[in-house]
Amino acid sequence: VHPGNFYALPQSPQIFKQLLMCAGYDRYFQIVKCFRDEDLRADRQPEFTQIDMELSFVDVDDVIDVNERLLAKLFKEILNVEVPLPIQRMTWQEAMDRFGSDKPDIRFGMELQDVSEVVKDCGFVVFKGALENGGSVRGINAKGQGAMPRKKIDKLVDFAKEKEIDLTIIGMDDPLVGGVVDAFEAEGLRVFGPRKNAAILEGSKAFSKDLMKKYHIPTAAYETFSDPEAAEKYLETAKFPIVLKADGLALGKGVLICNTLEEAKEGVKTIMLDKKFGSAGNEMVIEEFMTGREVSVLSFVDGKTIKTMSSAQDHKRAGDGDTGLNTGGMGNFSPSPFYTEEVDKFCKKYIYQPTVDAMAAEGRPFKGVIFFGLMLTPDGPKVLEYNARFGDPEAQVVLPRMKTDIIDVFEACIDGTLDQIDLQFADNACVCIVLASNGYPVSYEKGFPIRGLETFKEHEGYYCFHAGTKFKDGEIVTNGGRVLGVTALGDTLKEARANAYKAVDWVDFDNKYYRHDIGKAIDEA
Repeated sequence: VHPGNFYALPQSPQIFKQLLMCAGYDRYFQIVKCFRDEDLRADRQPEFTQIDMELSFVDVDDVIDVNERLLAKLFKEILNVEVPLPIQRMTWQEAMDRFGSDKPDIRFGMELQDVSEVVKDCGFVVFKGALENGGSVRGINAKGQGAMPRKKIDKLVDFAKEKEIDLTIIGMDDPLVGGVVDAFEAEGLRVFGPRKNAAILEGSKAFSKDLMKKYHIPTAAYETFSDPEAAEKYLETAKFPIVLKADGLALGKGVLICNTLEEAKEGVKTIMLDKKFGSAGNEMVIEEFMTGREVSVLSFVDGKTIKTMSSAQDHKRAGDGDTGLNTGGMGNFSPSPFYTEEVDKFCKKYIYQPTVDAMAAEGRPFKGVIFFGLMLTPDGPKVLEYNARFGDPEAQVVLPRMKTDIIDVFEACIDGTLDQIDLQFADNACVCIVLASNGYPVSYEKGFPIRGLETFKEHEGYYCFHAGTKFKDGEIVTNGGRVLGVTALGDTLKEARANAYKAVDWVDFDNKYYRHDIGKAIDEA
C-alpha cells in the first residue's frame, strides 16, 4: 500500500494524532499533517498525489515503519487485537486468491466493531489502496508470529497427497507454528510433529515462561513486555547481566545478553523498535541471567509419555573462546559429561514429565520432539528454553548414537504408544563441527564450490550434514551462513572430537570458517 495510506483509522483525526504521539512518533508528525480533517471523513480517502508530494521529505522506510507500527497500536488500543509485525504484503490478486471475493475486507471508514469481527473471524485483515494503479495490498496475520503462510502449507499438503507420502516428519519451527501438522491431519495424512496449539511452546517465549511459572517448572525469574518504554523503565532497577528474548521465532538468534543498562536499552531498541528479528520482537521477555553449564536434552513425546534422548552441549558464539555474536550453533557434542545421573533424575521429576503434563492440562497435548535447553545452575537445573523440534546441531550428534529404529519411534509418538518403545543409545560419543561462511552471522558471500565431500563415503562413522548448500551447474556450492555440519563418532568424547577435526580437513571452500575449540569443555569434566 502507498506509504501514506492509513486505513481502519478511528473517525476522529484528534484520536489519530494522539495515538501517533503516544506511540512515540512525534518526530514524524509531519505525516499526519499530510491529511486535512475532511480527508479523514468516512466517505473519502486521502488524495494520493498530495501525499506523494508532501512525503517526499520523509524517508520512505521510516514512513512504512510508522504505518505498520501505528496500525498495530491502533488495533491493540482500540480493538484489543494483537497484530504481529511486519505486516504481510501481497498483491491484490494474491489477496483474492487467498480469501475469495466473498470474504470481508476493511475499507476506509468501516465501523470499528466490524473491523474487530473481521480480524477475529478471518485472522487476517486486508488493507486496500491504489488498486487501480496496480498497487499492492497489505494484510495483517492476527494469529501467530513468524509462521509459515497457509498458501505454502497447502502446497505441501498437495505434494504429499500427489506423491502418496506415507509419513511426513516436520523439522522446522515456522511450519509447525503455522499449523502444518493440523493441515496434514485434516487431509488424513500421517505426520510427525506437534499441532499448532502445542507448537506455541516454542512459538512464544512469553507463553512458555508463563506455563513454567503456572506449573512450577524451574526457570529464570522474568517479566514480559509489549511496550518498549515499560521495558526500559524495568531495566533501570534490574540486576546485570540480564537477558532479553524476542518473544517469537527468530531462527535461534533472538536472545541478547546485556552487561550494562546502556547495552540493555540498546537491546530493547534492537528487538522492539528496529525489529531486527521481525515480528518476533512485538513482545519481549526480560529474564535473570543464569550461570552454570548449558546442556541440551532432546525428547520424544506422544502426548502423555516422554522418553529422553541423549544429552548434548552446544556452542552458540561465533568465535573461539565463546566470543563474537550469537549464532544458531557452531558445534556440538554428545553426551555432556556434566549431565549426570543425579541431574537426569531431577529433570525427569521436576521438568520433563511436568512439561508434558502441563501442556496436556492446558488442552495442548504435545506429540513430537521437545528440545529442553537447560542451565545447570548452583541452585539446580533450570529451563532456558523449549524448542518444538529437533535442535540444530544437537540432532547431528544425538541421532547417530541412536540404536532404536527412528521410524518406529515416530509412529509410536503419533499413535500414543511411546510407552511400548525401548529407546536405546550406543555407549559412545559424537562431535559435530559447523563449517560456516566467513562473516557469519552478519554478512558473507555465497556460491563457492565445495570440494572433498566424496571422502566421507570412504570412512565409517563420519557424516557430513548439509545446511546451507545448493546444486549449481552440476556441483554443490555454499548457499548460507552455516554450510555443513562435519560429524564423527568415537568411543570417547576426546576421540570423537579428534575424528571430527580430522574430517574438517577433508572439506574445503573459499571462505570456509569454523571454531577451533568445539568440545573444549570435555577437558574440564
